[in-house]
Amino acid sequence: MEPKRPEVEEDEEIEEEIEVDNQEKELVDFDPDNPDEEEGFEYTSYGGINREDDEFDEIVGKLQDIVIEPTFEDLQKKFLDQNCEIFQEGEENKMEYMVAFKNYQKTVESYLEKRLKEELRNFEMSKFFKLLEPRSDQIDDQLLDMLISFTDYQLFKELMLEHKKQLILKREAELRKQKKGKQTKAPQGQPKPKQTQKFEGLEIKGQPSKLHKDEDSDGEERPDLVLDIRGLSLKK
Repeated sequence: MEPKRPEVEEDEEIEEEIEVDNQEKELVDFDPDNPDEEEGFEYTSYGGINREDDEFDEIVGKLQDIVIEPTFEDLQKKFLDQNCEIFQEGEENKMEYMVAFKNYQKTVESYLEKRLKEELRNFEMSKFFKLLEPRSDQIDDQLLDMLISFTDYQLFKELMLEHKKQLILKREAELRKQKKGKQTKAPQGQPKPKQTQKFEGLEIKGQPSKLHKDEDSDGEERPDLVLDIRGLSLKK
């Protein structure tokens, strides 16, 4: 009688298939249009490891689009231009620095949060920062510094000081350009000096003379030129 084969391997395969089916079912059953079922963002899968990765990727994608919009760029630049002058190098933190920091949060951060809420349903900035903490290496450094400057005062101060340096360099370059333009520009209203001179009262006449072959040994034969220069009688 043939011995019965063990069914352990087959049972393990069945369990693995059931586990995979359950995982797929969880993803399929999630309905982002039903807020009562589960809170979350309306998202599209970007190939992340889990749902939070997909949410994070979608937020970052929208964020990158917003920060290059002319409206946001003008808003941020205007604030930096108007407030960076008060900041000075050093450890001293004046009260006006903190006032500027609070206004930065109200102006720039609030606008950014407002735009993100327009693009993403149920967006919360605090929740996004929690997603950002373990994924800070997955975002552009410049964008990351801007986000942290909303909550980190010291980084905000460094941002203002750096913008102040760039603003000063830009002004100095414009002044050098203006000075150079003034130096190279010709003065107006002054006549240019004449290059010709008049010789009044003189008459120059010339006539050909005889050729002397023995005097011209190097080149072709040329006649001597006899000049008759004399003064002209000027009638008064």
